[in-house]
This record gives sequence, C-alpha cells and structure tokens, in this order.
Amino acid sequence: MRSAAASPWFQVFLSLGIVATAIGTFNEVTARSYSRALGFGRSGGEATKQPVAAPPPPAPRPEPSHPVATGSKPTASLAVTTPGGAAVAPLPPARDVVDRGALRTLRDPSGGVTAVAFAPNRASLIAAAGEDRAIRLWNVNTGLLERTLAGHDSGVTSLVFSPDGRSIASGSADNTVRIWDVATGEARQVLTGADRWVFCVAWSPDGRIVAAGSGDGAVRLWDARSGAPLRTLIGHQRWVSALGFSPDGQLLASGSGDFVVRLWRVRSGAELPSLRLHQGYVKALAWAPDGKTIATSSADMTIGIGDPWSGTQVRSMSGGQGAIYAVAFTDSRTLAAGAYNGRLQFFDVASGQPLQTVAAHTQSIAAMALAPGGHQLVTAGADGAIRLWQIRAP
Repeated sequence: MRSAAASPWFQVFLSLGIVATAIGTFNEVTARSYSRALGFGRSGGEATKQPVAAPPPPAPRPEPSHPVATGSKPTASLAVTTPGGAAVAPLPPARDVVDRGALRTLRDPSGGVTAVAFAPNRASLIAAAGEDRAIRLWNVNTGLLERTLAGHDSGVTSLVFSPDGRSIASGSADNTVRIWDVATGEARQVLTGADRWVFCVAWSPDGRIVAAGSGDGAVRLWDARSGAPLRTLIGHQRWVSALGFSPDGQLLASGSGDFVVRLWRVRSGAELPSLRLHQGYVKALAWAPDGKTIATSSADMTIGIGDPWSGTQVRSMSGGQGAIYAVAFTDSRTLAAGAYNGRLQFFDVASGQPLQTVAAHTQSIAAMALAPGGHQLVTAGADGAIRLWQIRAP
C-alpha cells in the first residue's frame, strides 16, 4: 500500500483547478504538456469549438492549514449569510447526523481515491477508483473486493452508476468515458470527443443519457445505450469540474473553473439563468432530493445554496475548512461536506447552521456518496481510506 502522503497524480487532480484559479488564467497548452510529462493522459478525440477565455475573476483566498477537528460540536467560526448579507439567527443546539465512528474502513490499493459511488439497486455495493486506472467494486458489508474493472489508460476522475445499477460510467484523464457492465466487468462502450481530461460524469434519472464535463470547457451528452453523441453544450470559459441532473431529469447543472454554475434544459440544450455563488472554481455540486435547491462547493472555502430554477443565491456558508471537495444531501434538509483537511461536516440547509463535525480522514476528502435510502454515507480521500458512516434518523 502507498504511504499516507498523497501521490503527485492525486495532488494534481485536487489542486490543478486551485492553482489555475489563483494564477487567474488557465493555459491549456501548459497544462496538457504537464499532464503528458507525468503520464496523466493523452490528447485526442474529435475537434471541438474552444470557448474564448474570459477575463480572470478575482482570485480566492489562499488555503490555510487547519488542524483536524475531533469533536461533534458546531464550529464557532462558521459564517452564514443570506444574499443580502444579513446573518442567520442561530438555532437551538445542533443534532448529530452520523455516529462518531465509521462503520467500516476499506483500504484501496490505488493510493488516493478520487471517485466513489453507491449502487442504487444494492446498498452493500460501492465502486471506487483512483490514480491506478482501475475501478474496484467493494462489498461494504463484508469489506471484500468483488471485482476490478480495468481498461482506462490513465487515472479515473469520476464514477456514476446507471439508475438501475447494472452499469457504471467512468471519466478519466485519458479523455474518455467508459460504460461498464457491472455483472461481467466488461467495457461495453468507449465514449470519445473530449480533447482534455474528463473531470465529471452524470447519468440521467431515466437512464437514457450519460453526460460528461471536461477540460475543454464543454459538456457532452451521449445516448447511454448506443453511445451515439446527442449534444455538446458550450458556454463555460474554463474546465467543467462538476455535473448533476435534477431529480426529475429536466435540468443538467454544470460547475466550472470559471466560477459559474450553468443550468441547461436537457431536451433542448437551452440555458436558464446561471448561478454565481463563488469566488473560486466550483469543485462539486449536489441536487436536493426535492429538486428545489442545489448545493455547490468551491476552492474559495465556501458552500453555496442556490435556486436552480431562478438562478438566485439562497445562502453562502464559510467554515474556514479549506477548499470543499465534495457535497451530498442526506435529505432535503441536511447537507454533508468533505473538506481539504479531512473533516466531514454537516449543515442544516434551511438555516446554514452547522450540525456536526467529524474527523473522517487524515487527508483531503475527495469524494462521497449516499446509499440508497439515505441511511449510510461513504467518504473517500487522499489517505487511501474508504469509510462508511451510519446516518441517524432526524
């Protein structure tokens, strides 16, 4: 097993956007040459229209080094504001969302884990992947490795199960998306078109569409069954790092290195008003189960809550945790966030009030996923650990 220190590949995966944001411009040629030199992928794919770089937005605050919290009390340093700037009134004492200790810890041999997903049809099965190019299927009840999927030519950056749980879509630094058969472990399709890293993938709730965001700033949609390209959505000025379909499948949200979350109508490709919730690149996003709000996390050390239908900001939360790399709704009222310093924190969505903080990992939490039914949460990170947590009833 690798040492506790995160590998160069993993550090680049987590920090490439932050470095580019701080510099204020992303030089595609330099980034591609750097990734080639370290063996992170190759150029290729069909030519696409490249967006013109916009003037750089203000650089975010630098990330300080924070000690890992061990208690479950709310953090006093959390600043919660509404769009008008008014402070949110404090609530009564916060409740615990998860039991303090992890139910199980798995050690992934890849080193740093960059992506994790729960099978929607089987609460005991998760998929996890990282820098060694392989996707591993784990039984979290037994802790046993069930299958390894191999085929990508570079590290895997993102994973998502199909709604029926029979397939997995994976994005990679080799500029491709692969569709895997869970039962056989075979790659049924290789989806191409991106000429930069594929940073994020999403599967529509009806199972018909696979979407991917890449380093060239485009969002591409394919027919999940045939692999035929459906549409390319152009609008972002920098790489696309987060994607998510609304629960009803009508909208697709995309977050980017241009600090913007764009909302697209899936059927027509038309845009709704954009969400501008951050002063740093958007690392992750999650839809509330009721589809009324969307949560985003950023390199600017904040979590944004927005109304995706109107493009308005509902709330901004800053806990001084460093960059927030992963977010997930445990239900429409509670949000989980995984931070740069390995802390797992929970918030009340309506008020922004912190509920609980857990020392989950010794290094960055890069990904998290919720089990079917919302009773368990899995986190994964740079320390190579995959941890399962029990969600308490509200």
